[in-house]
Amino acid sequence: MRNDEYGKTQVEIQFTLPIDETLLHHKTNAEFKAKEAFVLELLRQGDISSGKAAKLLNISRWDLS
Repeated sequence: MRNDEYGKTQVEIQFTLPIDETLLHHKTNAEFKAKEAFVLELLRQGDISSGKAAKLLNISRWDLS
């Protein structure tokens, strides 16, 4: 955990999985889906606003609903 320039706590989650060459092209999509799931869970729990969730996912608030 670390704080950003505004004093907000940031959490970075990392994990390692063995991936053979045929699955490597799915890595980017899997990373986005993991981020998306985490952000949507924060939104569902009420920990972040829909505007913040949309910003983190680089989509509009309208696309979020």
